[in-house]
Amino acid sequence: MTIIPRSTFIRRSNPMELHHGFTLIELSIGLVIIGLLIGGVLFGRDLIEGAAIRKQMSNLAQLDSNVNAFKMKFASLPGDMSMSKAAQFGLPYDATAQSGGNNFHNENGVIDQYSSSFDDLSLCRNRTGIGRVCVNVTTTYWGEPHYFMRQLYEARLSPYRVTSNTPSDLPNSAAKLDYGDGYLVVGTSTWAKGGYYLGMGTSNPASMWFGNSAFGAFTSAQAMQFDTKFDDGKPTTGIVRAAHWESGGYGMNVDYGPLAGGTTYPRNCVSGAVSAAVYDLTTKPGSKECGLWVQGQW
Repeated sequence: MTIIPRSTFIRRSNPMELHHGFTLIELSIGLVIIGLLIGGVLFGRDLIEGAAIRKQMSNLAQLDSNVNAFKMKFASLPGDMSMSKAAQFGLPYDATAQSGGNNFHNENGVIDQYSSSFDDLSLCRNRTGIGRVCVNVTTTYWGEPHYFMRQLYEARLSPYRVTSNTPSDLPNSAAKLDYGDGYLVVGTSTWAKGGYYLGMGTSNPASMWFGNSAFGAFTSAQAMQFDTKFDDGKPTTGIVRAAHWESGGYGMNVDYGPLAGGTTYPRNCVSGAVSAAVYDLTTKPGSKECGLWVQGQW
């Protein structure tokens, strides 16, 4: 007698019967969960960015207050203080400040650069009369701008730890931004007001802040967000203004007009007529081509 294996009588399941599709309810729940996850990530990113902006604003306000405290205590602007006075109070200074063509630590009431023959303010042209930004430390973060931060720190009056005199020794030789990329530099604007430029280059602060349009600190959206929270949200008015490097040694400007001879340069941070300029959120939305000038209160 032939014995038939028991397995022969076992009904084999149809593979298709083992795989059911998702119901509409299951799909809906999945989509809700995915939406919540994405929303949570975006919300968390916004919280982080908002916290960075608030920290940057707080540190700038603290700098303003501490600069005024420094002036009351030492009767000088930090960095502008004479070498003899700095030595008297045990503050750092550059012993070459008054030699070899240099002219800083000169007690002239502004934060300026190395050479008396290189007047950055005279290089800024008033093409529009809107109070454009041109900072008195156009090409380098050295001289008084560097010692501004060093003397404030050594006097225990700065939220930024700047301790090194070696340009490439970052972040010890410059004040790292809390929001955006790069570093903070101090200068005097064309209307003889002190303030802060946010966006100095990230490689070596002895070189130009950023040598072309691709070396900014902020995207246009980031710049606008900071400007809106801190000021009026407009790139050419108020105490926060968009600043863009202008080739040919003419410094940081917000008026974006043509160079001498009609030559133009990129305007990827700001667009529109100068009198009604807006932050350009469409040309290069992901490219960090904006710097910001923040008017100091000292």
